[in-house]
Amino acid sequence: MGRQVNLWRSFSAFSLARCFGFSMDFSRFSLTLTTFTFRRHHFLSALPFVAGGVLLGTIGSANAQKAPATAKNPAPSVVAAPVAVPAAPNIKILLLAIDELPAPGVRSPHLATPADRGADAIVPAPLAPTPVAPDAIVPAPIVPVPGAPAPPSAKTPAIAPMLAPAGGVAVSRQPVWIVQAQKKKKVDKDADLFRLEPEPNRVFPRKPQAPDAPLAAPSLVPQIPQEPLGRARLAALPLRDALLAFGWRDVALAAPDATLVTDALSERRLTPHTLDALKEALAQLAAPDTVPSPEVKRNATLAATRIGQALGYRAVVVLHVAPASLQDGAQSAGFSLILADSARENGEPILFDEQGVNELALRQAGASTAAALLDKTLRTWPDVSAQSQIDLAATHLTAARALLAAGNVSDAQDELNQTIALDSSKGEPFVLLGDLLAATDAAGAAKAYRRAVELDARDGATLAKIAVAYSSSTVPDWPRALDAGTKALATGFDSVPLRVALATAQFGRADLFRKAERRDRAEDAEFDARKHLDRALELAPDDPTAVRLLARELVNARRFKEATQTLDRIAPRYPADLEIQTQYALALGGQIGREEDAFVAYARVWKLSGVPRADVDAIKYRALIQGFDARLYNLGKSAVQLTTGVANAALPREDALLQLTKLKEDMDEAQNAIGILRPPTLSSSESPAARQFAAGLMNQSLEQQQIFLETGQPLARLRGSQLYAQAVGQLNAARGGR
Repeated sequence: MGRQVNLWRSFSAFSLARCFGFSMDFSRFSLTLTTFTFRRHHFLSALPFVAGGVLLGTIGSANAQKAPATAKNPAPSVVAAPVAVPAAPNIKILLLAIDELPAPGVRSPHLATPADRGADAIVPAPLAPTPVAPDAIVPAPIVPVPGAPAPPSAKTPAIAPMLAPAGGVAVSRQPVWIVQAQKKKKVDKDADLFRLEPEPNRVFPRKPQAPDAPLAAPSLVPQIPQEPLGRARLAALPLRDALLAFGWRDVALAAPDATLVTDALSERRLTPHTLDALKEALAQLAAPDTVPSPEVKRNATLAATRIGQALGYRAVVVLHVAPASLQDGAQSAGFSLILADSARENGEPILFDEQGVNELALRQAGASTAAALLDKTLRTWPDVSAQSQIDLAATHLTAARALLAAGNVSDAQDELNQTIALDSSKGEPFVLLGDLLAATDAAGAAKAYRRAVELDARDGATLAKIAVAYSSSTVPDWPRALDAGTKALATGFDSVPLRVALATAQFGRADLFRKAERRDRAEDAEFDARKHLDRALELAPDDPTAVRLLARELVNARRFKEATQTLDRIAPRYPADLEIQTQYALALGGQIGREEDAFVAYARVWKLSGVPRADVDAIKYRALIQGFDARLYNLGKSAVQLTTGVANAALPREDALLQLTKLKEDMDEAQNAIGILRPPTLSSSESPAARQFAAGLMNQSLEQQQIFLETGQPLARLRGSQLYAQAVGQLNAARGGR
């Protein structure tokens, strides 16, 4: 009967296909539609067979359902309907696995004490208890079926460090300024002479594994053996899978050394201070047989909140797994989690112990428990409005201003990072952040200032800060410094730092032009630089701060000639300013033919600083002793000329006595300086003892000549002349007979 039913079914289907114009290709097991024309004779001839097939098929199906289950007629399998997982809200979750924690009681140098943090720092509040319905059931964690397609968010890269593919990704390097002009090449005089070009990529081939093995594909990353993953990282993998099974779509894995975190650190969106604070608080939470204090919980939540805001995740889950121990024949370990809501800035720790027959079962059980607890809490989180984020950002900005006023730079930077993460539509936080980074990271400060200008800070002061940052960075950017400085001047803003930055940039351009053998353009750039320097002195003629800045920038740019010309007029006004005198000494030391002035400047610096010993290199020592020899000879010669003029009645005795008193002070200063100066190597021509003896003789000569001017005794003048001759002879002996 079953075969007849199947035959009638097949015949009926074939007749219907012929009726409606279908063609069947049995070799490909596919049905192809050729035409859809109604053929009446086919339909009428197939109508009895169609009716009979339908009737017999219905009877056969009913009999098959009533027939008992046999080997030839098995019972149909019952397919259970899958249990639908409740849809999870769209919350981005970051799993931060931390394996290495500091020892209890050991503080990182990045951390500040609570007293340093100040009362204006915002401390997140703990999570408020959310009422749960009595019949609320926490769904059991669903273990994904092996081989099943992964959810979309499962594409998040693993924590394990990945080596770059052999194909190679270009290594990013610092930009290099390359001059366009080559030898005998015509260059447009009106065009810019320098442009920015990246350094060519460098490919390092791998070593073969065997002597006869072929070379492997080149790699841009050195092959470093991967270290085994820690307990927290291994436990984070099943925890992510369990959260995905609960319906959470965006779950990312990270670690302190992951690219996501290191990029935030390099871009100054996250500070090492925050990571160290999180590790310290987590170590206190994970300590056995201790009850965490409310302060520890607040510190942990605060650090986790800042990390979530910096990385762009609302939910931050910090995970640490303690070493496993044997209990009742099973392995047991403590799981320490910190769940923080970066949008509402609150959170709570989750601490529990878990057991398993081995480490794999222990991690799976801990992940299941943690996922159930996290899912239960995360589903109670309310939505956050944009206005609440703006209000919270304003609160952080106020706290940052107060911390800056108190001098707490580290926490002020954290508050500014939180402000920018919550509301990045205003330029003031970027300006304050640039002010913080200007002293240590000029390039980062310039980037922050530029972002502020792109938003709303288009005033001349911010543009001037951009010019200063670009001109003082480790790799100066002269074109951008000149562009920002020119725009600042166009707004009517003018200041000494701006003029100094423009002068430094013009001097940098002049150096590039000289290297390209474009002397005309170099002279034009130097002329513009000197105009900026003159304008800077006009703006603050009696401001030592402006003078220090001017001298420091010129010396750092190795523009010793310009620095000397400027400080020759300004340095005598500030004889007790250590920084100005130091820059003056450095500038004179870079000039040829001014060795005596350089020695005098260094002697003044050593006197102001009170150093007992001055160690210099061989080149500087040779220049300084040449300056000392010239200084000693000129002081003795001037004293002899003064006494000779008084003896011949060509010079008033009172005027000569005043001048000789000044010479005596300079002689004492030179004698002290040669006693402080230490040579790098001892030799007969550079012996400091011989010069010290000559300085002593010359000082005695000045004392005798001073006695002559005070008393008029001819013997004192004669004795002074003899001592002067002996000092000059001793000086020539110290110089090797030269």
